[in-house]
Amino acid sequence: MELSYLNARIRGWRGGLLGTEDYNRLISTTTSEEVIGLLRQTRYGRDIDASSIRIKSEGGLARDVINAAIKARLESDFECIWNEAPVEARPLIKAVFSAWEVYDIKTILRAIKNDVKKDEFYVVLLPIGEFDAAALKALSNVRDVPDLVSMLATWGSVYSVPLGRGLSRYMERREIAVMERELDRFAYSHYLASITGGGYDYELIRSVIRDRIDATNIMTLIKVAGYGYPDDEVAGFFIEDGKRLSLKAFIELASSKTPDELFGGLSVTLKQGSWSRLFSELSESYPDIIGQALEDLTARRLAVATVVDPLSIAVVAHYIYSVLKEARSLRLIVRAIEFSMPENAVRDFVLGTFVASEIKERI
Repeated sequence: MELSYLNARIRGWRGGLLGTEDYNRLISTTTSEEVIGLLRQTRYGRDIDASSIRIKSEGGLARDVINAAIKARLESDFECIWNEAPVEARPLIKAVFSAWEVYDIKTILRAIKNDVKKDEFYVVLLPIGEFDAAALKALSNVRDVPDLVSMLATWGSVYSVPLGRGLSRYMERREIAVMERELDRFAYSHYLASITGGGYDYELIRSVIRDRIDATNIMTLIKVAGYGYPDDEVAGFFIEDGKRLSLKAFIELASSKTPDELFGGLSVTLKQGSWSRLFSELSESYPDIIGQALEDLTARRLAVATVVDPLSIAVVAHYIYSVLKEARSLRLIVRAIEFSMPENAVRDFVLGTFVASEIKERI
């Protein structure tokens, strides 16, 4: 696959990503206005200016300006990747995008189920893949699950298929868990099946998807372990085609009585490598960072792959992960100011997450 032109463009774009000095200055701010001033000096400058005019005319706050600028920059970044990508690379890029498309749908489903106001959840939606800003605005205005499924079907979205399968169960019990599981299963199987080529690029993206399956199964275990679910019900939570967990191991781990017991079991079951070390060093006090830690492990493996083969799809995939982490870090900085979070805690997350600072990954 010829990716030399796209990868050259991405290396140029990477030069604009925020660095350690940028983050240190941002973390040291005490107001959102200061953050705006600093971001104006970065690649977010135009987005900040455009968002300031619109948001302030609507009576919005400084934090709203920053969040709007982050969303605009994300949309621009992903649009540039897609437009510059050769046609044969797009199925692989779409497969990478899919994790966050699913995230958007789940976020909207939960917002509908819990009657969350649009202003409270729209900010965390990610304009990526088939869900650009216009699509997200339309979807976030939907206040009923059947209407959401109908809108996706009208657009021809593949995600309407699994949501449609889980809709009757939702209407009976008003539970979205079944729809979320259908969505996960469909997305993983669909994109694994869509990547039919051979060679390093295809194998790498298949491996990324299998990492996500493992991460999803692990996060499911954290939710269900200790609740005494019967084995047959636990088996229904399991997603196949991951690399590290068998169904048998999944069922056994689900019987763990405490988080520490589960983490210890995972460290043994996952055997060697960075995933095992993550859980050998975790304790009950860290459950909130596990999802991000697992995502970071995949990102770090992609970073190594960009060195192993600098002309491969790894350069594209790693850039996508980097852009998303930058957006997440900026949102955290804004929230940290709003809620007076300790500066050291923010710095640990942004500059050296649990994975980066405490686990020396070995590929």
